[in-house]
Amino acid sequence: MIDHKKSILNSEDEVKLYAKEFLEPPPFLNVLFGRIHAVYQPRSTEKIREIFTFLHERNLGVLPRGAATYGMGGITPLKESVLVDLTHLDRIIGFDEGTHTVTCEGGTRWWNLKRYLNGFGYDLCTYPTSLFSTVGGWLSTGGYGINSFRYGHISRLVESIEVITPSGSVLLNNSDQRFKYFIGTEGQNGIISKATLKVRQLGHSKAFLFLFNTASRAMEFLGTLFHAEDIAPVHIAYYDRASLSHKNPSTNGDGMSFPALDGVLVVLDDDASEHALKRLGEVMEAVSAHPALSAYLWNERYFPFSVKRTHPYILGSEVIIPVENLSMYLERVKRFSKEYGIELSTEAVCISREQAVVFALFPSENSSIVRIMHLFISSALTELALGCGAVPYGMGTWNLPLRKKVFTRAEFMQYRDFKKRIDPDNILNAGKSLSGGSVLSTFLRGAHAFSGSVFFHNYVVKGFSRILSRKHTVASSDSVEPDSCANCSACTVVCPAYLVTGNELVTAKGKLMLMKRLREGEPVPKEIAESAFLCLHCALCEKVCQSKLKLNDTWDAFETVLQEKYARPDARIEAFIREAEAHPEYNKLLDSFQRRSRSCF
Repeated sequence: MIDHKKSILNSEDEVKLYAKEFLEPPPFLNVLFGRIHAVYQPRSTEKIREIFTFLHERNLGVLPRGAATYGMGGITPLKESVLVDLTHLDRIIGFDEGTHTVTCEGGTRWWNLKRYLNGFGYDLCTYPTSLFSTVGGWLSTGGYGINSFRYGHISRLVESIEVITPSGSVLLNNSDQRFKYFIGTEGQNGIISKATLKVRQLGHSKAFLFLFNTASRAMEFLGTLFHAEDIAPVHIAYYDRASLSHKNPSTNGDGMSFPALDGVLVVLDDDASEHALKRLGEVMEAVSAHPALSAYLWNERYFPFSVKRTHPYILGSEVIIPVENLSMYLERVKRFSKEYGIELSTEAVCISREQAVVFALFPSENSSIVRIMHLFISSALTELALGCGAVPYGMGTWNLPLRKKVFTRAEFMQYRDFKKRIDPDNILNAGKSLSGGSVLSTFLRGAHAFSGSVFFHNYVVKGFSRILSRKHTVASSDSVEPDSCANCSACTVVCPAYLVTGNELVTAKGKLMLMKRLREGEPVPKEIAESAFLCLHCALCEKVCQSKLKLNDTWDAFETVLQEKYARPDARIEAFIREAEAHPEYNKLLDSFQRRSRSCF
């Protein structure tokens, strides 16, 4: 059996799996990265304090890791480091009905926290689209998500945080001047080990999808909706027709699909607004989608990367843009897509009446030439958004050239000086936006400048891009490509094998990584390969997969391949099954998921 009490993972396969993020950099950049020597899994805050001392003495950096669902290079190593996996710091400490707050450790998954609160008749105010990410991870990297239109940035809902830094531990409430230095700074100043969050009473949400012939009409509808005093949405999102078409395969079985129109999804949590909203749709000559289709799209908030099922490689841009400039941005993006021959799809989640988080995605290829070309196009796409008044969403590694768009010079000096005081030896996520000076940062600044100056104005580049894009292939929805994994960690949370072992190698994303390595002819040690047999074939991973992959049949075929190559470890499998079925949380997991799946999935 895999030792589930093991705190250090240092095999090549384990390190690769835990260091994998949603967006993997091209191999040629590897020479600019530091090495991750091992994965450390602390199970108490005291162990985090100890690891700071241990690694400082060995001149190694600390890479804090939540669920690794971030797509901007949050755990990309820019110096020799140890990755600190915080997902085992996952205790929910308690719910206080008097103050409407819940306290949990930083490694708690939003899924588990939501399930816990529902048991008391309460719910999260806002949460990320990646519901299986960790509380500390989202506080450190993002902050805008589902229901942000009503409740705003997650920092507004944080009562207090406990942070572990190289200089010691500190408990901060949201009025403390130091609070801001730990929110959205990607673990560069400290590790959020505990948080107390404001929550709300559990209510009923109802979604309404309105469809329009043009994006401009959809924007007019949004503008009118924002000023309607008798309508109180909790969530508003815009989808262009390309984005809606990517979601169609899942609805075809019910005989319904999204028409070739742009859409605005409005979610209400009160009956009083419904009549006024429907009346507004009529006045604006919108097509009201079937209620089942509206409900389906609302449920798709849990599957933001289902497009990876047929497009394993996707790139794009994520920014925060003024709503007043959204129409201009959409027009420019449409022209950009045509000029470069890429299939862009755009979604915009309104986080207030003034701003929206915009995702512009397009399919890419595994080919080195195509991928490099598309990386430059992705950078140019961000530059296009900046020209419309946007700012980057997040300060990740890939946004290092855009630091001045995130901070004013005075703000940057404040954040940098704080890091020097709290982390004087620069061991926490070193080389990122608050410390700088890395070779990768210099390279990315040059690449971004090149994409902005060349890709916007060079017709030869645009023509070459159109030629390359003609070769784009669509993966079969009936087969599973390992690269279709969105690295969302949903499978980890619901996997009985992970519950027993505590090792992500036994989860769907772990097995898909092993499958890819074997397909590419890379050596995989027998003990590591055998971990793929530790599976109950319960299909829970398939139910929550954000890429909607047909996983259960894949495991049968994969085990056949492994059995021929390594032999079937029957004794190990039998011991695992006995341990799984005897685990006190096993039946709770199955029962709670079945109840939850009826309402969420």
